[in-house]
Amino acid sequence: MALAILLGAFCLPACRKAQGPGDKIVVGETIALPSRHLGRTMIVDVYLPDGYGRTSRRYPVLLTCQSSGRHASGIAEDAARKNLAPELIVASVRNYLADEFIPEKIEGHPGSAGADRFIAFFGDELIPHLDSRYRTRPFRLFYSGSYGGAFCVYALLTRPEVFNAYLAATPAIDYEGGSGLIPARARSWLEARAYEDRFLYMGVENDPRLVAVLERFVDDLKIAAPKGLKWEYHPFPDEDHASLPNRVIYHGLKFAFSDWNTVPEEVVRRGVPAIRARAAGLRKEYGYDIGPSPFAIWQGAAFYRKEKRTADVIDLLRFGLEYEPDSEMTWLNLGRAYEEAGRLDQAKAALETARRLAVEKASPNLGVVVASLDRVKRKLSGE
Repeated sequence: MALAILLGAFCLPACRKAQGPGDKIVVGETIALPSRHLGRTMIVDVYLPDGYGRTSRRYPVLLTCQSSGRHASGIAEDAARKNLAPELIVASVRNYLADEFIPEKIEGHPGSAGADRFIAFFGDELIPHLDSRYRTRPFRLFYSGSYGGAFCVYALLTRPEVFNAYLAATPAIDYEGGSGLIPARARSWLEARAYEDRFLYMGVENDPRLVAVLERFVDDLKIAAPKGLKWEYHPFPDEDHASLPNRVIYHGLKFAFSDWNTVPEEVVRRGVPAIRARAAGLRKEYGYDIGPSPFAIWQGAAFYRKEKRTADVIDLLRFGLEYEPDSEMTWLNLGRAYEEAGRLDQAKAALETARRLAVEKASPNLGVVVASLDRVKRKLSGE
Protein backbone atom coordinates (compact mmCIF):
# COMPACT_ATOMS: atom_id res chain seq x y z
CA MET A 1 0.00 0.00 0.00
CA ALA A 2 1.30 3.42 -0.89
CA LEU A 3 1.58 6.08 1.79
CA ALA A 4 2.08 9.61 0.45
CA ILE A 5 4.71 11.57 2.41
CA LEU A 6 3.93 15.20 3.10
CA LEU A 7 6.43 17.48 4.80
CA GLY A 8 4.66 20.82 4.95
CA ALA A 9 2.46 20.24 1.90
CA PHE A 10 -1.01 18.75 2.10
CA CYS A 11 -3.27 16.91 -0.29
CA LEU A 12 -5.82 14.14 -0.17
CA PRO A 13 -6.02 10.96 -2.19
CA ALA A 14 -8.85 11.04 -4.65
CA CYS A 15 -9.93 7.56 -3.63
CA ARG A 16 -8.70 4.88 -1.29
CA LYS A 17 -9.46 1.91 -3.51
CA ALA A 18 -7.51 0.97 -6.62
CA GLN A 19 -9.52 1.45 -9.79
CA GLY A 20 -7.84 -1.30 -11.78
CA PRO A 21 -4.76 -3.52 -12.15
CA GLY A 22 -1.56 -1.55 -11.60
CA ASP A 23 -3.24 1.35 -9.83
CA LYS A 24 -1.79 2.41 -6.49
CA ILE A 25 -3.85 2.02 -3.34
CA VAL A 26 -3.39 5.27 -1.43
CA VAL A 27 -4.54 5.00 2.18
CA GLY A 28 -3.33 8.27 3.68
CA GLU A 29 -0.46 10.66 4.26
CA THR A 30 2.58 11.10 6.45
CA ILE A 31 2.76 14.50 8.11
CA ALA A 32 5.61 16.23 9.90
CA LEU A 33 4.62 18.36 12.89
CA PRO A 34 7.15 20.47 14.83
CA SER A 35 6.51 20.08 18.57
CA ARG A 36 7.49 22.70 21.11
CA HIS A 37 6.54 20.32 23.93
CA LEU A 38 8.87 17.55 22.72
CA GLY A 39 11.52 19.72 21.11
CA ARG A 40 11.60 17.93 17.76
CA THR A 41 9.58 17.35 14.63
CA MET A 42 7.12 14.50 15.05
CA ILE A 43 6.32 12.17 12.17
CA VAL A 44 2.72 10.95 12.07
CA ASP A 45 1.17 8.50 9.62
CA VAL A 46 -2.49 9.35 8.97
CA TYR A 47 -4.73 6.62 7.55
CA LEU A 48 -8.02 7.66 6.00
CA PRO A 49 -11.19 5.55 5.96
CA ASP A 50 -12.46 3.96 2.79
CA GLY A 51 -15.13 6.58 2.12
CA TYR A 52 -13.02 9.66 2.82
CA GLY A 53 -12.38 10.53 -0.82
CA ARG A 54 -15.97 9.80 -1.91
CA THR A 55 -17.96 11.77 0.65
CA SER A 56 -17.84 14.93 2.77
CA ARG A 57 -18.43 13.05 6.02
CA ARG A 58 -16.48 13.62 9.24
CA TYR A 59 -14.89 10.87 11.30
CA PRO A 60 -13.78 10.12 14.88
CA VAL A 61 -10.03 9.74 15.31
CA LEU A 62 -8.01 6.84 16.73
CA LEU A 63 -4.55 7.98 17.83
CA THR A 64 -1.83 5.47 18.54
CA CYS A 65 1.87 4.90 19.09
CA GLN A 66 3.97 1.80 19.79
CA SER A 67 1.75 0.12 17.22
CA SER A 68 1.92 -0.11 13.45
CA GLY A 69 -0.54 2.36 12.00
CA ARG A 70 -1.39 -0.15 9.29
CA HIS A 71 -2.11 -2.72 11.99
CA ALA A 72 -4.43 -0.41 13.94
CA SER A 73 -6.13 0.96 10.83
CA GLY A 74 -6.68 -2.54 9.48
CA ILE A 75 -8.46 -3.63 12.65
CA ALA A 76 -10.43 -0.37 12.69
CA GLU A 77 -11.49 -0.93 9.07
CA ASP A 78 -12.61 -4.48 9.84
CA ALA A 79 -14.59 -3.30 12.88
CA ALA A 80 -16.28 -0.65 10.73
CA ARG A 81 -17.17 -3.17 8.02
CA LYS A 82 -18.83 -5.28 10.70
CA ASN A 83 -20.65 -2.26 12.17
CA LEU A 84 -18.87 -2.63 15.52
CA ALA A 85 -17.45 0.89 15.22
CA PRO A 86 -17.90 3.77 12.80
CA GLU A 87 -15.23 4.43 10.21
CA LEU A 88 -12.22 6.11 11.82
CA ILE A 89 -9.28 8.27 10.87
CA VAL A 90 -6.18 6.63 12.38
CA ALA A 91 -3.13 8.73 13.31
CA SER A 92 -0.01 6.79 14.32
CA VAL A 93 2.95 8.62 15.87
CA ARG A 94 6.05 7.07 14.35
CA ASN A 95 9.06 8.61 16.12
CA TYR A 96 7.96 8.38 19.76
CA LEU A 97 10.51 7.56 22.46
CA ALA A 98 9.66 4.82 24.95
CA ASP A 99 10.91 6.93 27.87
CA GLU A 100 8.28 9.55 27.04
CA PHE A 101 5.66 7.09 28.31
CA ILE A 102 7.08 7.26 31.86
CA PRO A 103 5.73 9.97 34.19
CA GLU A 104 8.65 10.06 36.66
CA LYS A 105 12.41 9.53 36.64
CA ILE A 106 13.30 5.85 36.94
CA GLU A 107 16.67 4.11 36.82
CA GLY A 108 17.81 2.87 33.44
CA HIS A 109 15.61 5.28 31.50
CA PRO A 110 17.56 8.53 31.01
CA GLY A 111 14.73 10.19 29.10
CA SER A 112 12.00 9.28 31.58
CA ALA A 113 9.63 11.75 33.23
CA GLY A 114 8.33 12.87 29.84
CA ALA A 115 4.76 11.60 29.99
CA ASP A 116 3.22 14.98 30.81
CA ARG A 117 4.98 16.58 27.84
CA PHE A 118 3.82 13.74 25.60
CA ILE A 119 0.21 14.21 26.70
CA ALA A 120 0.57 17.94 26.03
CA PHE A 121 1.85 17.15 22.53
CA PHE A 122 -1.36 15.26 21.80
CA GLY A 123 -3.71 17.76 23.43
CA ASP A 124 -2.09 21.04 22.37
CA GLU A 125 -0.47 20.17 19.05
CA LEU A 126 -1.39 16.95 17.27
CA ILE A 127 -5.15 16.90 17.86
CA PRO A 128 -5.66 20.58 16.85
CA HIS A 129 -3.49 19.95 13.79
CA LEU A 130 -5.55 16.93 12.75
CA ASP A 131 -8.76 18.86 13.32
CA SER A 132 -7.52 21.65 11.04
CA ARG A 133 -6.34 19.32 8.27
CA TYR A 134 -8.94 16.57 8.19
CA ARG A 135 -12.69 16.17 8.49
CA THR A 136 -12.71 14.99 12.11
CA ARG A 137 -15.34 14.47 14.78
CA PRO A 138 -14.78 15.54 18.41
CA PHE A 139 -14.48 11.94 19.62
CA ARG A 140 -10.89 10.77 20.06
CA LEU A 141 -9.59 7.39 21.06
CA PHE A 142 -6.06 6.52 22.15
CA TYR A 143 -4.49 3.06 21.96
CA SER A 144 -1.08 1.80 23.02
CA GLY A 145 0.47 -1.19 24.78
CA SER A 146 3.01 -2.14 27.43
CA TYR A 147 4.72 1.09 28.59
CA GLY A 148 2.44 2.84 26.11
CA GLY A 149 -0.52 1.13 27.77
CA ALA A 150 0.65 2.50 31.13
CA PHE A 151 0.92 5.94 29.51
CA CYS A 152 -2.66 5.48 28.29
CA VAL A 153 -3.85 4.83 31.86
CA TYR A 154 -1.77 7.74 33.19
CA ALA A 155 -3.28 10.09 30.60
CA LEU A 156 -6.78 9.05 31.66
CA LEU A 157 -5.98 9.57 35.35
CA THR A 158 -4.36 12.99 34.96
CA ARG A 159 -5.73 14.53 31.74
CA PRO A 160 -9.07 12.80 31.02
CA GLU A 161 -10.17 15.68 28.80
CA VAL A 162 -7.57 14.94 26.09
CA PHE A 163 -9.15 11.71 24.79
CA ASN A 164 -12.65 10.27 25.01
CA ALA A 165 -11.70 6.59 25.01
CA TYR A 166 -8.53 4.96 26.35
CA LEU A 167 -7.57 1.48 25.08
CA ALA A 168 -4.61 -0.10 26.90
CA ALA A 169 -2.95 -3.44 26.13
CA THR A 170 -0.76 -4.85 28.91
CA PRO A 171 -0.63 -1.52 30.76
CA ALA A 172 2.59 -1.92 32.76
CA ILE A 173 1.55 0.76 35.26
CA ASP A 174 4.49 0.01 37.56
CA TYR A 175 6.89 0.12 34.58
CA GLU A 176 8.23 -3.35 35.42
CA GLY A 177 8.69 -2.46 39.05
CA GLY A 178 10.57 0.76 38.34
CA SER A 179 7.80 3.19 39.30
CA GLY A 180 5.16 3.26 42.00
CA LEU A 181 3.59 6.56 40.99
CA ILE A 182 0.46 5.28 39.24
CA PRO A 183 -0.33 2.46 41.70
CA ALA A 184 0.17 4.81 44.65
CA ARG A 185 -1.88 7.73 43.37
CA ALA A 186 -4.50 6.09 41.18
CA ARG A 187 -7.33 6.18 43.69
CA SER A 188 -6.76 9.80 44.68
CA TRP A 189 -6.68 10.84 41.01
CA LEU A 190 -9.83 8.87 40.29
CA GLU A 191 -11.63 10.53 43.18
CA ALA A 192 -10.45 14.05 42.31
CA ARG A 193 -11.23 14.31 38.60
CA ALA A 194 -14.30 14.30 36.38
CA TYR A 195 -14.58 11.41 33.92
CA GLU A 196 -17.96 12.18 32.40
CA ASP A 197 -18.52 10.26 29.14
CA ARG A 198 -15.11 8.61 29.17
CA PHE A 199 -14.21 5.01 28.31
CA LEU A 200 -11.36 2.80 29.53
CA TYR A 201 -10.66 -0.67 28.16
CA MET A 202 -7.71 -2.70 29.47
CA GLY A 203 -6.51 -6.14 28.46
CA VAL A 204 -3.61 -8.19 29.78
CA GLU A 205 -1.99 -11.48 28.74
CA ASN A 206 -1.06 -14.29 31.09
CA ASP A 207 1.57 -12.41 33.12
CA PRO A 208 0.99 -13.26 36.81
CA ARG A 209 3.11 -10.39 38.12
CA LEU A 210 1.38 -7.75 36.04
CA VAL A 211 -2.06 -9.28 36.58
CA ALA A 212 -1.57 -8.80 40.32
CA VAL A 213 -0.63 -5.14 39.79
CA LEU A 214 -3.61 -4.49 37.54
CA GLU A 215 -6.05 -6.25 39.85
CA ARG A 216 -5.09 -3.79 42.59
CA PHE A 217 -5.74 -0.96 40.14
CA VAL A 218 -9.12 -2.51 39.28
CA ASP A 219 -9.91 -2.53 43.01
CA ASP A 220 -9.16 1.21 43.06
CA LEU A 221 -11.55 1.69 40.13
CA LYS A 222 -14.28 -0.18 41.95
CA ILE A 223 -13.79 1.73 45.21
CA ALA A 224 -13.48 5.18 43.62
CA ALA A 225 -16.36 4.47 41.20
CA PRO A 226 -15.62 7.61 39.15
CA LYS A 227 -18.84 9.08 37.85
CA GLY A 228 -19.25 8.94 34.09
CA LEU A 229 -16.35 6.52 33.45
CA LYS A 230 -17.30 3.32 31.66
CA TRP A 231 -14.56 0.75 31.99
CA GLU A 232 -13.77 -2.89 31.32
CA TYR A 233 -10.80 -5.04 32.27
CA HIS A 234 -10.15 -8.39 30.57
CA PRO A 235 -7.38 -10.91 31.22
CA PHE A 236 -6.65 -12.94 28.07
CA PRO A 237 -4.71 -15.95 29.38
CA ASP A 238 -4.48 -17.50 25.90
CA GLU A 239 -2.64 -14.48 24.45
CA ASP A 240 0.97 -13.33 24.72
CA HIS A 241 2.58 -9.91 24.61
CA ALA A 242 2.73 -9.90 20.80
CA SER A 243 -0.79 -11.16 20.09
CA LEU A 244 -2.73 -9.25 22.75
CA PRO A 245 -2.93 -5.91 20.84
CA ASN A 246 -5.22 -7.54 18.25
CA ARG A 247 -7.75 -8.38 20.96
CA VAL A 248 -7.51 -5.04 22.76
CA ILE A 249 -7.88 -2.80 19.71
CA TYR A 250 -10.79 -4.85 18.36
CA HIS A 251 -12.66 -5.36 21.63
CA GLY A 252 -11.78 -1.87 22.82
CA LEU A 253 -13.39 -0.29 19.76
CA LYS A 254 -16.41 -2.56 20.17
CA PHE A 255 -16.68 -1.53 23.84
CA ALA A 256 -16.31 2.20 23.20
CA PHE A 257 -19.04 2.16 20.54
CA SER A 258 -21.36 -0.41 22.12
CA ASP A 259 -24.07 2.18 22.88
CA TRP A 260 -23.96 3.28 19.24
CA ASN A 261 -24.18 -0.27 17.96
CA THR A 262 -27.09 -1.49 20.07
CA VAL A 263 -30.62 -0.39 20.88
CA PRO A 264 -32.11 -2.22 23.89
CA GLU A 265 -35.19 -4.24 23.04
CA GLU A 266 -37.29 -2.33 25.55
CA VAL A 267 -36.53 0.85 23.59
CA VAL A 268 -37.32 -0.82 20.25
CA ARG A 269 -40.66 -2.06 21.59
CA ARG A 270 -41.72 1.51 22.38
CA GLY A 271 -41.40 2.45 18.72
CA VAL A 272 -39.31 4.66 16.46
CA PRO A 273 -39.88 7.86 18.52
CA ALA A 274 -38.18 6.12 21.46
CA ILE A 275 -35.24 5.13 19.23
CA ARG A 276 -34.96 8.71 18.02
CA ALA A 277 -34.94 9.94 21.61
CA ARG A 278 -32.19 7.49 22.52
CA ALA A 279 -30.13 8.62 19.53
CA ALA A 280 -30.46 12.21 20.72
CA GLY A 281 -29.03 11.12 24.07
CA LEU A 282 -25.95 9.68 22.37
CA ARG A 283 -24.95 13.17 21.26
CA LYS A 284 -23.70 13.97 24.74
CA GLU A 285 -21.89 10.66 25.14
CA TYR A 286 -19.99 10.91 21.86
CA GLY A 287 -19.80 14.67 21.45
CA TYR A 288 -21.64 14.74 18.12
CA ASP A 289 -24.84 13.47 16.52
CA ILE A 290 -23.59 9.92 15.95
CA GLY A 291 -27.03 8.31 15.63
CA PRO A 292 -27.59 4.54 15.81
CA SER A 293 -25.37 2.24 13.75
CA PRO A 294 -26.68 0.61 10.57
CA PHE A 295 -26.58 -2.72 12.43
CA ALA A 296 -28.76 -1.31 15.22
CA ILE A 297 -31.19 -0.01 12.60
CA TRP A 298 -31.32 -3.37 10.81
CA GLN A 299 -31.85 -5.24 14.08
CA GLY A 300 -34.71 -2.93 15.04
CA ALA A 301 -36.26 -3.27 11.59
CA ALA A 302 -36.02 -7.07 11.83
CA PHE A 303 -37.87 -6.94 15.14
CA TYR A 304 -40.67 -4.79 13.68
CA ARG A 305 -40.88 -7.02 10.62
CA LYS A 306 -41.34 -10.07 12.83
CA GLU A 307 -44.05 -8.19 14.72
CA LYS A 308 -45.66 -7.22 11.37
CA ARG A 309 -45.21 -3.53 12.18
CA THR A 310 -44.49 -2.56 8.57
CA ALA A 311 -44.97 1.18 9.09
CA ASP A 312 -42.35 1.08 11.86
CA VAL A 313 -39.97 -0.87 9.63
CA ILE A 314 -40.16 1.84 6.98
CA ASP A 315 -39.95 4.70 9.47
CA LEU A 316 -36.89 3.21 11.19
CA LEU A 317 -35.02 2.49 7.96
CA ARG A 318 -35.66 6.03 6.72
CA PHE A 319 -34.34 7.30 10.07
CA GLY A 320 -31.19 5.22 9.60
CA LEU A 321 -30.61 6.78 6.19
CA GLU A 322 -30.44 10.20 7.83
CA TYR A 323 -27.10 9.06 9.30
CA GLU A 324 -25.88 6.57 6.65
CA PRO A 325 -27.33 7.76 3.31
CA ASP A 326 -24.81 5.67 1.34
CA SER A 327 -25.66 2.34 2.99
CA GLU A 328 -26.77 0.09 0.13
CA MET A 329 -28.02 -2.50 2.62
CA THR A 330 -30.34 -0.01 4.33
CA TRP A 331 -31.70 1.06 0.95
CA LEU A 332 -32.14 -2.64 0.06
CA ASN A 333 -34.07 -3.29 3.26
CA LEU A 334 -36.18 -0.20 2.68
CA GLY A 335 -37.00 -1.35 -0.84
CA ARG A 336 -38.08 -4.74 0.48
CA ALA A 337 -40.23 -3.09 3.15
CA TYR A 338 -41.95 -0.93 0.54
CA GLU A 339 -42.48 -4.05 -1.55
CA GLU A 340 -44.11 -5.88 1.36
CA ALA A 341 -46.36 -2.85 1.91
CA GLY A 342 -47.41 -2.93 -1.75
CA ARG A 343 -45.76 0.44 -2.47
CA LEU A 344 -43.97 -0.82 -5.56
CA ASP A 345 -42.97 2.50 -7.11
CA GLN A 346 -41.23 3.51 -3.88
CA ALA A 347 -39.69 0.04 -3.66
CA LYS A 348 -38.28 0.40 -7.18
CA ALA A 349 -36.79 3.84 -6.38
CA ALA A 350 -35.17 2.60 -3.16
CA LEU A 351 -33.73 -0.49 -4.85
CA GLU A 352 -32.36 1.56 -7.74
CA THR A 353 -30.54 3.69 -5.20
CA ALA A 354 -29.24 0.52 -3.54
CA ARG A 355 -28.00 -0.75 -6.91
CA ARG A 356 -26.21 2.53 -7.71
CA LEU A 357 -24.43 2.53 -4.34
CA ALA A 358 -23.55 -1.16 -4.62
CA VAL A 359 -21.97 -0.55 -8.04
CA GLU A 360 -20.04 2.51 -6.82
CA LYS A 361 -18.63 0.59 -3.86
CA ALA A 362 -18.15 -2.72 -5.67
CA SER A 363 -20.34 -4.21 -2.96
CA PRO A 364 -20.50 -7.99 -2.64
CA ASN A 365 -24.24 -7.53 -2.09
CA LEU A 366 -24.82 -6.29 -5.65
CA GLY A 367 -26.35 -9.57 -6.81
CA VAL A 368 -28.92 -9.57 -4.00
CA VAL A 369 -29.83 -5.96 -4.77
CA VAL A 370 -30.26 -6.64 -8.50
CA ALA A 371 -32.41 -9.71 -7.85
CA SER A 372 -34.73 -7.68 -5.57
CA LEU A 373 -34.95 -4.85 -8.10
CA ASP A 374 -35.74 -7.25 -10.96
CA ARG A 375 -38.50 -8.86 -8.91
CA VAL A 376 -40.14 -5.49 -8.20
CA LYS A 377 -39.89 -4.50 -11.87
CA ARG A 378 -41.66 -7.72 -12.87
CA LYS A 379 -44.44 -6.97 -10.38
CA LEU A 380 -44.82 -3.45 -11.77
CA SER A 381 -45.05 -4.80 -15.31
CA GLY A 382 -47.74 -7.28 -14.28
CA GLU A 383 -45.67 -10.40 -14.81
